[in-house]
Amino acid sequence: MTVISAMKFNSEEGAIVADEEATAGQRKDRFANKVPVVFSNDDHILIAGGTGALYVLDAAVERAIKDISGRDDIKNSLQPMTYLAQVLVREGQEIIDGHCVAKLRCTQEDVLRGYKIIKNEKGEPIGKDEIGELAKQKYQEIIKHLSENDLNSGFLTLGYDKGEGMSMHWLSCATVKPMSIARPYQPAGSGADMADQVLGDFVNSLRREKRNSIDRVAGIEALLYATQKASERNVGVGGAPYIRVIEKGKIITPDEDCSRLASEVVKGNKTEGLKEGFCHEALDSLIYGPGDFEAVEKEMWKAALSQVDLSRTLRGYK
Repeated sequence: MTVISAMKFNSEEGAIVADEEATAGQRKDRFANKVPVVFSNDDHILIAGGTGALYVLDAAVERAIKDISGRDDIKNSLQPMTYLAQVLVREGQEIIDGHCVAKLRCTQEDVLRGYKIIKNEKGEPIGKDEIGELAKQKYQEIIKHLSENDLNSGFLTLGYDKGEGMSMHWLSCATVKPMSIARPYQPAGSGADMADQVLGDFVNSLRREKRNSIDRVAGIEALLYATQKASERNVGVGGAPYIRVIEKGKIITPDEDCSRLASEVVKGNKTEGLKEGFCHEALDSLIYGPGDFEAVEKEMWKAALSQVDLSRTLRGYK
């Protein structure tokens, strides 16, 4: 369970923000890196925000990074993106086969074919064994269960290509084709419903001609606020935000202290606890530099309309 939110600010800039909470059974942790860099060189960047079963996502990313790393034939971000999509689908197929072999003693291919090929000790086909109706019914139950759980996994990607600009796509276990996202923002994960409301309201507040040239700091604020609202209402969403920014072919990753303070500044601004203009100034420093966490924190308390009220707001008092 998670929330991933991405936004294209203009043709050269964009950002993707995720929460850091991961759940396993009855336990939760807050150390998941849900926005790994899959590929990056001077001309092409691909960042993938994963939502779903962590073991599926991690396996796909690790395999993709290992196979793509160091290659000099990458001509655009669509290449590593398509490869990641293929690996994700392959991981899903291996999971299905694992369940079929364990429960039905046959592979998914056998079920779809309608019979299992019988082979001798040399691996030569010597006959076939028909798949019964009960096995086919059990197969449908397996697919339904996995589709609602482990295979309900995917990546929201943010890409950049020199000369081509920014792009966003959705990758899922259901298809090897990356799905292009037309609008300037996109949330994903269990917290997507709340995040979509925040991001939709922000983009709709902009004049039509401004939606392809979004103020980068205002965009970051919207992404952070969307993550906050999702963490308030959605199970399994929480922790300090994990921020990746693409700025003219470079990746910016603020450290945890800057990311956490940036989220607090946004919360203080949304509750009208800070002087007008401070939020924009603070986020610009924390995200784009110089990123002096302690200096910005001191300025935040100076900018507070009431330090007592701001302190209580940030600690969860009402």
